[in-house]
Amino acid sequence: MVLLGGLLIALDRPSGRRALWSLAAAGGMAFTWYAAHFAALKLIPKPYSLVFLAIVVAVLLAASAAWRHWRRPGPLEWLVHRATLLVPPGSAR
Repeated sequence: MVLLGGLLIALDRPSGRRALWSLAAAGGMAFTWYAAHFAALKLIPKPYSLVFLAIVVAVLLAASAAWRHWRRPGPLEWLVHRATLLVPPGSAR
């Protein structure tokens, strides 16, 4: 709760918004990064290290910021959105 409160307070300030922009971009691509995580676990050999984690987080934040600069939702988020548009309204079981 303290962390969430601190981040919300930081987002009220322009400098905090700039500092946390890549983190917010990564949050908007959560499904995409979750799926990429499973693919990476199958492709990258073990053992993992703290350096590996730091590199993955840096690449994730940079890629999320770049993706958000050109497109709004992540690729899998966009795909799920498009799939839900195919279902007619009021067709619940």
